[in-house]
Amino acid sequence: MSRRFLQFALVGAVGFGVDSLVFILLWQVAGSSVQLARVVAFVVAATTTWYCNRRLTFADRPAQPCLTQWRRALTSALLAALPNLGVFQLLLMLLGHQGWAPYIAMVGGVLAGMGVNYFASQIWVFAPASKSSP
Repeated sequence: MSRRFLQFALVGAVGFGVDSLVFILLWQVAGSSVQLARVVAFVVAATTTWYCNRRLTFADRPAQPCLTQWRRALTSALLAALPNLGVFQLLLMLLGHQGWAPYIAMVGGVLAGMGVNYFASQIWVFAPASKSSP
């Protein structure tokens, strides 16, 4: 595995922690609705991973305008949610809902989503400098 991919995965793990913490704080502690807590936690986590990937994982890429890149990162995260949830549902159908099956399904979904998100980040969110023709 490449160093960049491993950094991307580590940043994703931090994002998952941020997502979970913000969700719990808003829903369980602050008493907001579960839907509002989920949306806010998603945006905060996606923003966190965008910033960390911009500063660490893709620091060698030319900086793009922050707002443009942030919007692309949110779009990429939303697109990555599709295979994430699809694989999650598929694995639940195959494995059932008992014991460790939901956790295995969650990990499978996260890995599928991470693959899509990494690909989009490589070619679009943090696009490398285009080569100009001579």
